[in-house]
Amino acid sequence: MKKDSKTVDSSAMAWQTDLRFWQRSFRPAAGRNTGLHAHPFWQVELIRSGPIDLIIESETAVLTAGDLVVLPPEIRHAFGYSGPENEWLTLKFYLSPSSLRSEGKVFRAQKDSVIEGLVRAFNALPLSGSHEQPITTTTRKTAEQLLVPLLQWTLFRQPEAVASHPALVGAVERRVRQAAGQELRVRQLAADLGLSANHLSTQFRQMTGQPLKTFIDEQRAEEAKRQLLYSENRISEVAAQLGFPDVYSFSRFMRRHFAESPRAMRQRLWEQRPV
Repeated sequence: MKKDSKTVDSSAMAWQTDLRFWQRSFRPAAGRNTGLHAHPFWQVELIRSGPIDLIIESETAVLTAGDLVVLPPEIRHAFGYSGPENEWLTLKFYLSPSSLRSEGKVFRAQKDSVIEGLVRAFNALPLSGSHEQPITTTTRKTAEQLLVPLLQWTLFRQPEAVASHPALVGAVERRVRQAAGQELRVRQLAADLGLSANHLSTQFRQMTGQPLKTFIDEQRAEEAKRQLLYSENRISEVAAQLGFPDVYSFSRFMRRHFAESPRAMRQRLWEQRPV
């Protein structure tokens, strides 16, 4: 099953969705198969419990809890339900501009922190039953707004084709926090997110107005400041924990960001602590 494409129009900030059908938490009898079918809508499947078989022509993929699949219009597909408690959320919608094309490719999202966050947001929506059940305008609009970053992140995850949306900034911030003050190079961060370093740096600066390396260094400096304040470790030990080769390098880094040495900063911070 093909999972990516670079042919979809990347001017995705103008995307709009029109939700037409939803179905949630439906438990069919084990062994049921929907049969191959196609429709004019885009379709998103969020699997809550499985396994559920997705059949595309002669190919079959087994979907489990947390999986997310995007099917473009007119793709012949079927679902097979082998588990006794299959649950999912189906969303069918029109996507504009109508010129968007995927060349018949089906997209299975990688389970990264961005997708997991969007799945949680969808699962929190008060959607129940099917399209025959009324939902508020606010809920519909929220679902339609969530679909746009979900599609952008899923369809444009390949290098040089990531869409510009806030989810990318969130992914960067989470990865930098995970580094916990350790050195994190832009190239390494980009590789972790499946992007090229140049493209990630450009996207991040366009969205935040700040160079990516500056952001990484500032977060590392703030972590060093926290350790100097709350840790009883010696300066050399703090430097080692943060991945600096020696105290001199650590001191030079801190002076560049705070205009004072680690020792002077610690003394000042400790003097300011409440008794």
